Amino acid sequence: MSWDDLNQAGPCGHVFASAAYLDLIGRTFRGQIEESVIHDGAELAGGARLLVRRSPLALRAVVPPYTPYSAIQLDRLPSESEIHRRSSNLESLIELLEQRYAAAALHLAPQLSDVRAFSWRKWSVEPLYTYRISLKHDASPASWSESARRIARRESDEFESIEIEPDILGALSAEGYRRSNRKSPLDASSLAAFLVDARSSVGAQLRGVRRKSSGKVEAGVAVLVEGDTAYYWIAGGVPGSAMTVLLSTLFEDLADSGIGSFDFVGANTAAIAEFKRRFGGELTTYYRAVWKRGVTAAVEDAILSRR
Repeated sequence: MSWDDLNQAGPCGHVFASAAYLDLIGRTFRGQIEESVIHDGAELAGGARLLVRRSPLALRAVVPPYTPYSAIQLDRLPSESEIHRRSSNLESLIELLEQRYAAAALHLAPQLSDVRAFSWRKWSVEPLYTYRISLKHDASPASWSESARRIARRESDEFESIEIEPDILGALSAEGYRRSNRKSPLDASSLAAFLVDARSSVGAQLRGVRRKSSGKVEAGVAVLVEGDTAYYWIAGGVPGSAMTVLLSTLFEDLADSGIGSFDFVGANTAAIAEFKRRFGGELTTYYRAVWKRGVTAAVEDAILSRR
């Protein structure tokens, strides 16, 4: 069984664990993607593909920029009794990562909801949140908050839906980071190049809306699709109604193409979480797990800072 076979057939699969996506990350960011695998007899039972950075002090695995979920794969979710006996495939994988790295940070996909194996091995575990929307039931604004419905109804005729160019989306995203006083992982031009690569290598769909009266693109998003799920990956927009209008058309188009689920990939900042809540999704928990060994506290804080 290949890595991508495991990603597609296993219970923890997602687009951010695909070989093509990880190759994209490895080309773009300092470090390299390293694979750690466990076997059940001759069969692949699980593994991790993590962005690894080396320094004179430590070998550490980090969560790559623009990557909400780490590439952690299992052939099956462990049973409660396996978790309790400390004999699960997940326990074996965690032990292997502890052997390989002095420090590791993971964002576990929502499917991996029982994280006691990490806690019992003295990893620091904290909950994170995202909103997930069933496009089979919630593609229509009828399930949204009143404010989001009102904006979509009132403003939709002011915009036209377009395929957005990478340089425009790169600029919108970088500006969004600037407005929120956060540092963008890539500057606008480097992000544009990254999106060009993502469009060809992982099939990123770049969508936007343009105001009819001015011809200005006011919101854009890069969407990744894996199986039945679409992921709100990289986005940016000017303050106002444009992103709400963009999502209203995007949900309909994804539903019409047979996509059943939409993941907002994060609702961990108050203002951003409130915006995403208005679209009627289900609040979903996922977890951040951090392990540290053999480095000073100051260095730990620096190398495992949230990305």
